[in-house]
Amino acid sequence: MKNRLLLESVAQIAMILFIVFNILFIALVSSAVGLALFPKFDLVEKLVCPTRMKIEVNTYHASWNKPGESVLEVNCEGADGQRIRNKSLEKRVPG
Repeated sequence: MKNRLLLESVAQIAMILFIVFNILFIALVSSAVGLALFPKFDLVEKLVCPTRMKIEVNTYHASWNKPGESVLEVNCEGADGQRIRNKSLEKRVPG
């Protein structure tokens, strides 16, 4: 009887740990996905923008977009306020 009680207790603790680890895993994956949606664009900035210009990424919803669809807009902006629009990098994205 003692062995069965001990075995059930160990099984319940193992199940609780399994659930906790799965919840932590889901939380970590979802936070990684959130970070992947808004990454740092340092390398892209060097490839796309002229020297001394910073990359600027925006999303907007235009009247011609489908419901739930946005446009991802990539521009280069200088310290003096000059803006270069990269029309070729604009993409429609869901949500």
